[in-house]
Amino acid sequence: MGLFFFAWLANASSQFVQTSVSELSSGTSTNVAITDVGGGNGDATLVLGTETSDQAQTASSTKRDFDNTHLLAQTFTAGQNGFFTGVILSLDRNNSSNTNGEVTVELRVTSSGAPTTTVLASADLAASSLNKNGKTDYSFTFLSQPVMASGTVYAIVVYRSGSGAITANYNWYSGSGSSDQYAHGGRYEINLGAENPAWSLQNSGKGDLRFQTFYRAYASGMLSS
Repeated sequence: MGLFFFAWLANASSQFVQTSVSELSSGTSTNVAITDVGGGNGDATLVLGTETSDQAQTASSTKRDFDNTHLLAQTFTAGQNGFFTGVILSLDRNNSSNTNGEVTVELRVTSSGAPTTTVLASADLAASSLNKNGKTDYSFTFLSQPVMASGTVYAIVVYRSGSGAITANYNWYSGSGSSDQYAHGGRYEINLGAENPAWSLQNSGKGDLRFQTFYRAYASGMLSS
């Protein structure tokens, strides 16, 4: 993923002319990728930093079930500025039935610490891909990589999407409910089948769900002729 910062240059008459690949390539560049967009014309994009882990909670002694209507969420506070690239979650399923549909992971905005309905990015995994009765770390990569702001609280939301409703068939693992494994967020749940569904913080913030977030840092680049 890159950031376009120019594809046009001004000539001596202060008129903008499209920049050619050869003109872009003749200069000196740092952290800049030059792309031929056809017809000899080129675009210059900033190259982002290496994908790096930001926040994580690694304890995973307890199963927390989710399905189509019972959603789980873990909130976290970003520690860096950049672009979200994905998450790793520890999941499994209880039995071999009802493997239709997908497990959907969403990155959401929060309000007063709780998840909202605003989705910044999402990724899916076929439900049939989950191991049966055996927690496994699964990687979810966001195709759209939204901006991550240091100090902002976000939510990772998980649910089973698609057809074939079944209760408590899927699990996201967490730490023990007797301690607070992650101090900068909490475990939330919502039952969409309730009369007035609302996200609620579980166990006073104890028993955080196992997760790891990844991002790419902003890049500074230079292109000079």
